[in-house]
Parts: sequence; structure tokens; C-alpha cells
Amino acid sequence: MIKLGKLVSYLLISFIFFIFLACTTKNSISSADTLRSASFAMPSAPPASALIKSANFESSDLGSSNIGVNENSLIYQDRKIIKNVDLNLVVDDINKTIQSISSLVDQMNGFIVSSSVSGEETINMSGYINIRIPSENVDQTLKLVRDMSVRISNESSYTTDVTEEFIDLTARINNLKATETQLVKLLGKAEKIEDILAIQRELTSMRGQIESLEGRINYIKRTSSTSLISIVLSTAIDNKPIYDKSWTPVNTIKSALRGLSGFFEGFLDLLIWIGIFSPVWIIFSGITFFIYKRIIRRFKN
Repeated sequence: MIKLGKLVSYLLISFIFFIFLACTTKNSISSADTLRSASFAMPSAPPASALIKSANFESSDLGSSNIGVNENSLIYQDRKIIKNVDLNLVVDDINKTIQSISSLVDQMNGFIVSSSVSGEETINMSGYINIRIPSENVDQTLKLVRDMSVRISNESSYTTDVTEEFIDLTARINNLKATETQLVKLLGKAEKIEDILAIQRELTSMRGQIESLEGRINYIKRTSSTSLISIVLSTAIDNKPIYDKSWTPVNTIKSALRGLSGFFEGFLDLLIWIGIFSPVWIIFSGITFFIYKRIIRRFKN
């Protein structure tokens, strides 16, 4: 009987202990749930910097999603290639050739960037003309320009593929514009002066970056849609006269007299400088002569 009583007591104590443990665990879980629900129910207002970071994060996600769209859409477009061509041509008449090239540029819907002619008549005459031609007309233009020359002394071309840069710039602009949109929304919700000023500074910086990138994109579009052809012109030796037709003895005499006059002018200028600085030379010479005399006397003594 004693052993049975001990067994019943042991079971009763164990049962009470398990009930107590279960109640304690339930209370701790319910209190944790209460704290968690309270933390979600009462969020604190984020500062301006946190709002800006949040906007940047959201727009970054939008921008990253746009990057894939832009890349996929640009894969099927024409690649952005900048092509430049350099030509050195020997021609019969430089002035006529430049006029012919100018007419050709108009026919090809291009434009002249710059042109110049130097030298007298055909003696040592040279010229150059830089033109921009739509990419689809470049080959035809080059063929017609080559036909205007006696011979081609040099021709070189080089291309730069800027497609990757164009895609990158487009994605960055989309990202910045998305961020700008988020900041504009935040600006309407901001109440504190410091928050408004911070967002406005971010908007100003954003707008500057967007304008800079858009300028670069516009430059790539212009330079890739046209090709720059730089043409240097020189006269064929066979067409140059043996002597200069503008030469006359009178001109040679005048040149010699100008040289003689320049020599006398320089000589007179030298005398004038010496005369004006004469006090300095006299004082310096007197001091030097006095020191020389003293040294001589000391050696003699």
C-alpha cells in the first residue's frame, strides 16, 4: 500500500508540473505575438534620407527591369557605328574639285563641316574639305570623290562601335527618370522643410545627370547616322608651272629694299637702346676701371 501511495503521488506531481509548463509556454508565445503585432501596427515616420534611399531602391528595381527590356529591344535595331574616312587626293584644279565636292554633298543630303584653300594660283596650292554624309550614301560618295582625282595618295578609314555605350546610357536614363518620378511623389508627401530641401537637391542632381546623358545620346545618334569624310587636296606636279608667273624684277627689288630697310631699322634701334642705357654703362665701366686700378697698384707695391 505504501508503494502504491508513492506511485500515485509521483504521477500527480508529474501531471501538475506538465500543466504548469504548458501554461507558461502558451503565455510566452501569446506575449511574443502581441509584441510582434504591436510593432507592425505602430511604424515610425522615416526621415528624409531614408525616404530618398527608399525611392532609390524602388527605382533601381524599376531601372534594372527596364535594362533587360531596353537590351532586348535594341538587339534588333541597327548598331550604332561611328565611321570616319581620311582621303589625300591629287587633283588637276583644287578650286574646281572643291566646288564639285560641294555639289555632290548637296546631292547626297550631307553638309560641309569646314573647307579651306591656301597658296597662290597653282604654286604650292593646297586645300581641304570636311564633309558629313548619311551613312547609307557614304560608299557612293567615296566612289564619286575618288573619280575626281588624278590619283589617291592616301586613304584610311576607321570605325567605332558605340552600341554598347548607347544601350548603357539608355538604361541609366530610364533608371534616373524612374528615381526622379519617385522623388517627385515623395516631395508631395514631405512636410518638414529639411526633407523638402533634401529631396529638391536630389531632384536637381538627378535632372543634371539626365540632361548630360541625353546630350551624349544625341551626339551618338548624330555621329552614327552620318560619316565624317576628311579630304586633303594637292595639285599634281605635272600641272604646276616651271616658274612663278607672278614673279617680276620690280617685286624682287622691293623685297631687297624692304630687307635693307629692316636692317637699318634694327641697327638704329640698337643705338637708341645703348644711348638710353648709357648712364648705366658709364657707372658700371667706372666702377670696374677703379677696381682694376686698385688691384694693379696693390700688385706693384
